[in-house]
Amino acid sequence: MSWNTLSATQVIAEFNATEKASLVSAAGGADNLAEIVADVVGKVRGVCLAGGNQVEAGATIPDQLREEAKDYARWKLLCSYPKLLNLQTAERKELYEDARDMLKLVAEGTIKVELPLVPLALETPLNGFELASGILPRLITRTTLEGL
Repeated sequence: MSWNTLSATQVIAEFNATEKASLVSAAGGADNLAEIVADVVGKVRGVCLAGGNQVEAGATIPDQLREEAKDYARWKLLCSYPKLLNLQTAERKELYEDARDMLKLVAEGTIKVELPLVPLALETPLNGFELASGILPRLITRTTLEGL
């Protein structure tokens, strides 16, 4: 498994020809799919970081979470057009909820994702803290407070 980009084509691949025509007709020329995909990719990467995982440079996601990302993006797309209520099936909603639950587990650190081949260098440790080294001089003492 590896880290790859998520495309709009992959998100709508599950729809049949009639459903795709309904999407085009409901959109009325406006296409928000690219924005939804970018938002979902950002969310998946943020969830990975929140869970203490490393991410790869660029707009890539782990293949381990690809299906969840597609289900999440697909549901967001369907909900963005009020005319598409007939495409918002119980099965698709359940897939979205399962994806949301999986991303929550990744964010909590319960599920770890695969390591990227070239991890993005971050300045601070993931889900950690840095200890200050050395002893800093006291700024407030009895002398500076005039004997208090």
